[in-house]
Amino acid sequence: MSLHATAIMPMTTTLKTVPGWLEAAEKYAESAGFEADTFVDHRLHPGQFPLVRQIQAAADSLKLACARLSGVEAPKHDDSERTLAALRDRVNETIAFVENIDPSAFEGAEEKLIPVPFAPGKVATGHDMTLQFSLPNFYFHTTHAYAILRSGGVPLGKRSFIPHLAMRDA
Repeated sequence: MSLHATAIMPMTTTLKTVPGWLEAAEKYAESAGFEADTFVDHRLHPGQFPLVRQIQAAADSLKLACARLSGVEAPKHDDSERTLAALRDRVNETIAFVENIDPSAFEGAEEKLIPVPFAPGKVATGHDMTLQFSLPNFYFHTTHAYAILRSGGVPLGKRSFIPHLAMRDA
């Protein structure tokens, strides 16, 4: 199975749930009587990134994995989002970028040597970079974003994180 099928598609599916989380946060804040955009600075612990950076990092993890594997240049973002609406736009732009890359661009990416951005002079295969770094990094940041919203009282559940399962009759 290709890296597109095993990693890019599942990460994209998960990133597509994030706008719904942000909408739920807006509705919750309205019903509780506070400004929803205060969530952008919420964090689980003082030593961890706030919501805004968790979502930026999740989106970046997906777009950069796609760029590295497909050879398509990733869009640049200036990380200036300060509202839930701006974060939603960032996520939607990332999804549009990913979905506009032809899956055939990922063929052979498993063996492609990719520079490791945090280890100058080192490379990893597309397979290793994706399964040992990009995929775990993406889920690390999406899980933290979800947990920040949950800890802030937003009524999200497991189905908010994992809403899709392709099923068929037995």
